[in-house]
Amino acid sequence: MDRYAREFASLLKTPEGRQRIAQENIYGPFLEGKYWVGHTTKLLLKHNVGLDKYPKYHKDHDLVAVTISEHGQVPTTYITDEWVEPRSYPITTLLRFPIVDIETANYNLIDQHSLKAQAKMAEKEDIDTLNAFLAATPTAGSASGAAYNDLVTAYSTLSRDCLSAAYVQVINRNAPVGNIVVNSINYGNFLTWTDADFGREKQQELIKTGLMGDLWGAAVRQIPTRILPQNRAFVSAVPEHLGVFTIQIEISSKDAAGYGLGLLEEGLVFFEYVVPTVLITGGVCRILLS
Repeated sequence: MDRYAREFASLLKTPEGRQRIAQENIYGPFLEGKYWVGHTTKLLLKHNVGLDKYPKYHKDHDLVAVTISEHGQVPTTYITDEWVEPRSYPITTLLRFPIVDIETANYNLIDQHSLKAQAKMAEKEDIDTLNAFLAATPTAGSASGAAYNDLVTAYSTLSRDCLSAAYVQVINRNAPVGNIVVNSINYGNFLTWTDADFGREKQQELIKTGLMGDLWGAAVRQIPTRILPQNRAFVSAVPEHLGVFTIQIEISSKDAAGYGLGLLEEGLVFFEYVVPTVLITGGVCRILLS
C-alpha cells in the first residue's frame, strides 16, 4: 500500500518537484467587479504633444479656462488671457509582488497585475478630469461670473427637470451637449423612470438591459463613488467645445524590483505625464443633489 501511495504521489508532482494538488484548480484570480475603463478621452479632447514640446492653446479673450495642479490640489488656475499653457504632472502606480508567486501561480501573474495597474491609472485620470470639471463649476462667490454656468441645486433626484436645467445652460452657450456624467448610486434614479418620462419601448429596453444609453443626444456615463462622489453629476459639452487632456508622456513602465517581507520582489512602476484642462468653463454644468 505504501508503494502505491508513493507512486501515486510521484504522478502528482510537476517536473520541478512541486505538487499539482490545489494548483490545477486555480486558473486565475477572483475579481471584484471589472477592471476600470477610463472615460477621460470621451470627456475631453486627447492631445498627445510629446516630451519635447509644451502645449499652448488659444481661446477667445472673453472665455475662462481652468487648469488644475497635481491630483486636484491647490492652486487651481483660472485663465482669462487668450493663451493657455498648462504644465503636465506625473500619474504613477507601483506594482510589486514576490517572485515566488510568479513561479507557483499557473496563470500569467505579471500580465494580470499589469492590467490591474493600467486600470488604476485610468481611475486616476478620471479623478483628475472630474476635479477639473469641479473647478470649472464654482459655487456662487468663489469665481462666479458670466463665464460660468449656474449650479443646479434645487433637486433631490436626477429627474428630467433636474437634468434639463443643466442641459439648457450648456446649449445656451451654443455648444452641443456630449456627456451626462452621474454617480452610479444616483444612476438608480433612471431605473425608476416611468412611461411618463419616455416611451414604452425605451422603458422596456431599460428594464431589460439596465443601460440608459443616450439622453437628448448625450451619452449617459455612470461613475463609481470612489471616482465621483454621490449626489454629484455633470452635464458637459462635446470635447471639441470643452477642453483637452494633454499627454506629454503616454503610459509607460520601468523596472522597480526590490526586496520586501523577506522575499525578492518583481516590480514595475507605471507612469505618465498628463494634465486635464477645461478651456471653456461654460461647456460644463454641475448638478448637486440635496
